Order: sequence, then structure tokens, then C-alpha cells
Amino acid sequence: MSKKIILINIIALSVILIYGLLLFFNFNQLPEEVPIHYNIKGEVDDYGSKINLIWLVIINLCLFAGIFSVAKNPHIANYPVEITEENKSVMYYRMQLFLSILSVLISLVFSFFIFKSLDMVTEYFYFMIATVILPLTTILIMVKKS
Repeated sequence: MSKKIILINIIALSVILIYGLLLFFNFNQLPEEVPIHYNIKGEVDDYGSKINLIWLVIINLCLFAGIFSVAKNPHIANYPVEITEENKSVMYYRMQLFLSILSVLISLVFSFFIFKSLDMVTEYFYFMIATVILPLTTILIMVKKS
């Protein structure tokens, strides 16, 4: 796995860690019932216990671990083309890059729900820029140059 792929995975894991810590330190300030589902218009259509927010962190960690294990072993992934000796390294790299970026995106979606529950939507956008967009853009520019 290349350093760039590892860095992207570190970004995904950092997002999970940061919003998990944010939830942990603000857990007591949350009401007992929090929104747990939003409709397509962004309106709350279901409430549940604030414990459900902890499940978001756990599920995100499990998804990250599963995606990372496939990225680490790209030969087990399903490809739209036949893998040959000639295209193997390129296809494996592309799959690792795709899965790593997918991990970041999934982590961002999960983190948004935590930020929204904490009524910190404005801070979420600063969080995205500082922890994800700038580092990911830098890494992707590095990928194109190499």
C-alpha cells in the first residue's frame, strides 16, 4: 500500500476519532432524545436515545476496518475488468485509492450526524475544510504528479 493511500486512510480514521471525541466530551449536554433519522428534505422524522449516536461511531469504525482490509488485500476485490499481470498493479492501486476515498466520505457522512445532533452544523464545515478537504486535495495532487 502506497504512502498516499495510507495518508488518506489516516484522514478517514482521524475524522472518526475527532467526531468520536467530540461526542464523548459533549455527551452529557445532549438531550436524552436526539434525532436519529432525517427525510429527504432534511427534516427530522424519528427520534431515539442519545446512545444511538455511539452506535454511529462503532458502525463507522467497523465499516472503516472492513474497507481497509479489502484495500490492504486488493486481490479479493471485485473488478469490472479481468485482472492480468499487465494491469494488476494499476488496478490494485486504483481500487485502493477508491476504497480509501470512500472511507473518508463515509466518515464525513457519519460525522455530520454527530455535528448536527450537537447543533454544530456551522462548525462541521470548518471541520471538513481543516481535516479533510485541504489534506485530501494535497494528497490527490501528489498522486497526479507521481
